[in-house]
Amino acid sequence: MQLQIEERQLVMRKLAQLNNIMHDELDVTNATKVWRLYEKLKRNEFVICFAGHFSAGKSTLINTIAEENLLPTSPIPTSANIVKIHDGPTYVRLFRKNGDVLHIDNEYDSKSVQSMCKDGANIETIELSRPLAHVPNGMTFMDTPGMDSTDNQHRLSTENALYEADAVFFVTDYNHVQSEYNFAFMKHIQAKGKPFYLIVNQIDKHDETEIPFEDFNYSLQNAIENWNLNIERTLFTTLMQVDHPYNEIKEVKNIIYSLYQSNSKNWPSISDTCEEVILDHVTFIKNKLESKYKDSLQLISDNSTTTRSMLIEQMEKWQSEINKLEDWQQSQWNDIINTTQKILDNAPIMPFDVREKAENYIQSCQDDFKVGWLATKKKKVAEKERRLTLLFNSFKEKVKTLVDWHVQHALMQWVSTLPIHDEADLKNAQTINCIWDESLLQNQIKKGATYSSQYVLTYCEDVKREITKMWREQVMAFVNAVLQKNAHHIEREYHNKTKQIKEAQELLEAYKNYDYIQKQTTDKENLLFNILYSETLEGNHSCLHGPDITYASLENINDELNVQQKNIKTINTDAVQPEKEEKKKTDADSVLVYSDNITQALKPIESMQHLKRDIEQKTSRFKNRHYSLALFGAFSAGKSSFANALLGESVLPVSPNPTTATINRIHPVSEQFKHGTVRVKRKSEEIMMGELEPVFNSLNIKVINLAQAVEIFAEKINIIAGIIEQNAVSFIKAVVEGFEAYKNMDDIIETDLSHFKQYVAHEEKACFVEWIDVYYDCEITRKGISLIDTPGADSVNARHTSVAFQYIKNADAVLFITYYNHAFTKADREFLRQLGRLKDSFEMDKMFFIINAADLAKTDHELQDVKHYIKDQLALYGITGKPRMYTVSSRQALSAKKNTAKDPYSFNDLELDLNTFITEELEHVAISSIISDYKRALSTTNHYLEAIDKDTNDKKIQQSILQNNQKKITLYMKNYNASRYGDLITQEIDELIYYVEQRVSLRFTEHFKEVFHPGALIEKGRQLQNELVSCLEELLKWVSFDLQQEVQATCLRVEAYNNRNIKKLEYSLHEKCYEIDMNVPLQTFDGFKYSTPIINDSFKNIGIQQFTFVLNTFKTPKDFFEKNEKQKMLEQLSSAFKVPMKDWLEEETNRIKSEYIMQFNNAIDKLFTDIAEEVDQYYNGLLASMQHKTNKNDLIKLNNVLHDTLSTWEETHN
Repeated sequence: MQLQIEERQLVMRKLAQLNNIMHDELDVTNATKVWRLYEKLKRNEFVICFAGHFSAGKSTLINTIAEENLLPTSPIPTSANIVKIHDGPTYVRLFRKNGDVLHIDNEYDSKSVQSMCKDGANIETIELSRPLAHVPNGMTFMDTPGMDSTDNQHRLSTENALYEADAVFFVTDYNHVQSEYNFAFMKHIQAKGKPFYLIVNQIDKHDETEIPFEDFNYSLQNAIENWNLNIERTLFTTLMQVDHPYNEIKEVKNIIYSLYQSNSKNWPSISDTCEEVILDHVTFIKNKLESKYKDSLQLISDNSTTTRSMLIEQMEKWQSEINKLEDWQQSQWNDIINTTQKILDNAPIMPFDVREKAENYIQSCQDDFKVGWLATKKKKVAEKERRLTLLFNSFKEKVKTLVDWHVQHALMQWVSTLPIHDEADLKNAQTINCIWDESLLQNQIKKGATYSSQYVLTYCEDVKREITKMWREQVMAFVNAVLQKNAHHIEREYHNKTKQIKEAQELLEAYKNYDYIQKQTTDKENLLFNILYSETLEGNHSCLHGPDITYASLENINDELNVQQKNIKTINTDAVQPEKEEKKKTDADSVLVYSDNITQALKPIESMQHLKRDIEQKTSRFKNRHYSLALFGAFSAGKSSFANALLGESVLPVSPNPTTATINRIHPVSEQFKHGTVRVKRKSEEIMMGELEPVFNSLNIKVINLAQAVEIFAEKINIIAGIIEQNAVSFIKAVVEGFEAYKNMDDIIETDLSHFKQYVAHEEKACFVEWIDVYYDCEITRKGISLIDTPGADSVNARHTSVAFQYIKNADAVLFITYYNHAFTKADREFLRQLGRLKDSFEMDKMFFIINAADLAKTDHELQDVKHYIKDQLALYGITGKPRMYTVSSRQALSAKKNTAKDPYSFNDLELDLNTFITEELEHVAISSIISDYKRALSTTNHYLEAIDKDTNDKKIQQSILQNNQKKITLYMKNYNASRYGDLITQEIDELIYYVEQRVSLRFTEHFKEVFHPGALIEKGRQLQNELVSCLEELLKWVSFDLQQEVQATCLRVEAYNNRNIKKLEYSLHEKCYEIDMNVPLQTFDGFKYSTPIINDSFKNIGIQQFTFVLNTFKTPKDFFEKNEKQKMLEQLSSAFKVPMKDWLEEETNRIKSEYIMQFNNAIDKLFTDIAEEVDQYYNGLLASMQHKTNKNDLIKLNNVLHDTLSTWEETHN
């Protein structure tokens, strides 16, 4: 007992100290709350709070339990303030909104008190004490206003009163029990840690014929469970039919009295309640300090994206920039002059072949130079001119490719980094050139100089020095002119940076004030909580600061308050069914819902229809998103079995024949194509003829159509078999065998899985199939994923190569599958080399490398060796870094899935990573773009609302400004000259193709050595000659393939280059728009989708006959491999191949230039059109808003939807 007294005294001392501190801080509200808690503890008061519906019968329930007519009752909101009722001496205390407390002693008038209960405007709380025979001493009933009435003050009063409650009875009427508002408020009570009960009052309204009570109760309990409410108990009451079978009013009384008896000491709950009051006081302190330092906080808010570390970093950067600006011009001069000088100094413009031509020219300049035995002076002059021309052309080409392009590129890059530059500067940098002719070469011949190898070197150095000098003069003149244009800007920039540092210092000072606020509030919070949780506390608790109590009579108070019954409208509250707890939505689900809500809100706003369209289009694409996984690899790599492992069933039959180039695609099911549907696409005759063309060329025959080809093949199959490769023979036999059926095939055949296998396994049918689509319902396809089993890396057929390239380019993920114990073929290596070429053009790394049949590994060490080998091979072909690599056994993975067993290899890891790649990386890009449009819409809405609210004079001025800004932007866009980009694309393609030619020429040796090897040349006589021709054909095929692959990769590089240029152009246009009006909301460029030109077979129309003359140098295999004749043939073939290669590259280059410049111009046109439309819509909308042509309520509704959406998004993604 003594211990309880001491504990109670300690809590009271704590409350006294807290009260004094809050009072000293002038926080009257929270000081009063603590005082009330102190008074509650002093009286040992246990508070039962009744909250809930405004007309649920709370007041009647209290009157019934107390068995006294204490409170006003009505079907409309009655209690407008907090009413506390307890047993004791008769008095009434009125806690007024102004802080005064009026105490009426020994008087009680039911009518007057009930009138006071309705005066929420002046009275906050009424404390009613009188002898109550049926209410235990120390128990207090608290009646609260109906929290769902139209008066928001009622709800706030209820929430503010909860801190005094020890238990809460939430009362709702029968018809409104499942109101969403009810559940939300009970959730709020639960969050405060208060034990609470649900009373469903007016159960007499229940009609058993409409719904059995058990069903009603089950539905209610289910809703409670869905809301995760921990209700102590649900009780049903009626005060109209005491004997109602479901009436539990007596049980309510028993629970209340039981609670009182089991809670004889309430200071632990008072301590818990104090935590909330302390936090409210800390908020008060914080608000007071924030008011004092509001300018500092506003400054921080205006610069919310600038963190302190960023600010310090920026100040250091600005100071560094100021230092640089002081000697900027000299620094820029030095940088670009040094850069171009390095290019000039290091350019190898005098390689051996040029020096050789220079030597020939110098010899022709000697006095004793002769041309043959009977040379005339005329012939000597002609030969000298010929040699000069050869030297000039060769040297000119080297200067162009090794100096001109690089100097121009360096100057363009330099100009683009300058603060002031225009299209003319860039154009001049792009076209700057050093004009020189043959006289430069002539003038460098020193008078009297005699020919020697040393003089040749001296002459070459003189020529290079002269070119370098001329280029340096050109560069210096250009650089000087450009720098002069920037001088004034640099001076202005110096002033701006100085101003920025000053502003940054002010912002840092604001951060110091912010820190002070944080420290003060933290220190105060720690102090108060230390008091609250201290185990000992000195001092007394007699000095508390509570409200000043004025004693008055009831009559005076009635006169003073002039209490009147308020006219309160009855609210029609239809029951709202609670929303069941939904399973957690993904970002994708959320965005679809968000977009639907936003586009609905955008619908009535005419000036924002372009935004509505953008959001709808992006969301529609996202909703109908489809992902493709393209499987590549050699025939024996197990692509089909791997696909089956992904699908979880043996869907794809394994083709017995590697020659078939059928594409198998497994798609998600749809309304049109149900599970198990199979669609087979027949190859056109054109495709068949294209695939047979190499055979026609090998046989040197001309064929008009497929029927004629089949007829020839059928007659001469035995002869053909001795000429062409065996896989081609198998293909021809299948074509002959299946041709009759092919003629009768529909273009597309629709069948099912039971007939699927015949189009893959039976070669006489499979050879005529272009693609097979299988619609299959399983876990992976339900995610919108299609698997594409490609003809892959085995084929170097031009059409197959183009198809493979399109899948590499367009697939969302590329999976290259290699077999565990299967070394890379040349086709594999070329495919990987192509991936290496293309990887930098992809927007993200989408490549996965799979080592299949890992179960063949005898030991873990062996498996690791294979992984290291594959990784080294990938690096060799340009796939460096950390490629995604997996060791799997598709056979065991499929077995594990079928038998619900564990897969010992990393197939599960692969599936998880693929899923993450698709759902996080790919979807993130689309979602980010949609969210960006939401933000753009919100910004526009805010500007429209601001425009509506401007006064008349401001509107007139603003309208003029807006119209002027719109004209400025429109005029700028109209006059913008983007023609230089065509020249840039041309130059970029020229450079890229130049290096393509260099690389293919270098790899020519590699191809030659792989084709002309000792094992290929072992026959004699005519057979040996045939083998030589076959080797030559093979070489032609591989060089053609290499060229095609290189140019395809070049196309993707050009596409990436074009998109970078469009991004730069967009940035430039946006900057100009923002310079005119920083509020214009513009969307960012998502990237233009280019149609990649189909690259023709490079040597398709070139017969092998024009190269066979080289074979005449071949004598015997021994001489070829041992006497360096192989090197001679290599050099001759290399020289012979260069001419048609150059011709083909020139033709393809011109076609590619034309194609990409046209597509780039289309992209630019779209960019300009989109920006112009956005600008017009924005300004027209603003002007319409100012003229009240746009409905403000529609804008407010849209603003709320957007704000709520983005707030929710930010909360879930921070």
